[in-house]
Amino acid sequence: MRVGVLLPVKNGARHLGAALRSLHAQTHPADEIVAVDDRSCDATHAILRAWMNRLPLRVVAGGGGGIAQALKRGLEVASQPWIVRMDADDVMHPRRIEKQLAFARDNPGLDVVGTEVLSVPPSRVTARRVAYDAWISSLHTPEEHARDIYVEAPLAHPTVMLRRSKLEEVGGYHKVEWPEDYDLWLRLHGAGARMGKPQGILHFWREHGARLSRTHGDYTLQAIRRCRLHHLVEHMNLKQRPVVMVGAGFEGKAAGRVLIEEGVHIVAHVDADPRKVGGRLMGEGGVRVFAASQLVPLARQNADTVVVVAIGTAGARPGLREELRALGFTEGLNAVVAA
Repeated sequence: MRVGVLLPVKNGARHLGAALRSLHAQTHPADEIVAVDDRSCDATHAILRAWMNRLPLRVVAGGGGGIAQALKRGLEVASQPWIVRMDADDVMHPRRIEKQLAFARDNPGLDVVGTEVLSVPPSRVTARRVAYDAWISSLHTPEEHARDIYVEAPLAHPTVMLRRSKLEEVGGYHKVEWPEDYDLWLRLHGAGARMGKPQGILHFWREHGARLSRTHGDYTLQAIRRCRLHHLVEHMNLKQRPVVMVGAGFEGKAAGRVLIEEGVHIVAHVDADPRKVGGRLMGEGGVRVFAASQLVPLARQNADTVVVVAIGTAGARPGLREELRALGFTEGLNAVVAA
């Protein structure tokens, strides 16, 4: 199995050397490395050229249009059947490529192989990031990834190894107004791709203030919410099906607004807070709020009804899922957890 590394970089001189050293240290070396220099104005290009006699490295020029365009350009140049992603400010475990390839061989139906991840350095890592790393690292099987695909991005982008044919099937990377990686995972999921991860931390995700996820509007919580709900509407045909929302607090209302903007008809909102029952959300004439005891009768009014759960408290998900199963709902068919 041959692999090519796709490495976009813009003004990455500060950490690029460490990233390239980790590629050089791989127990299973990459067959090619395509670095897309997206019009850097620091020492990035000089560092890349200095490594060209030590790695199977090809440097191509990006157009300065951002990461999605740089990835698109790199994919045009890369030639291997498996594409390994890497960011210029991260570090690979020395056995990352070896272990991902072994996992792909042992699970021949997989199209995307991620890894468990650890954010570094500890002094810059927030509690939310620690929780996100732990959640990503808890998902290993294709079933777990598919179950949680609408909760949040279940893969850290720079950790993945992608089957090139499946990536091309969904049109590769798109420039969108939300995270390009989560958009890709959702399009792959919609096309039936299977995702998995081996056990063990194989990638070190560097946290710093200049990361795109900290500085660009495409990576805000609102943009992430719009991304997942847009694809959920498409994949589950929600414009043609009545929806009962189960939500609480800010996340429940925010998700409801996005669904309405997407053209979804929300017939009822279920909330466990008795103070909200009988009221309406999303303004005067909006969606009526019902008690949790009314969920089953509301959902059974129409055989096509889908229950969409949007509750921002991660610890509530297991209990909610158990309740949905006990009430006869099937995730992916007539119910989905989307936060």
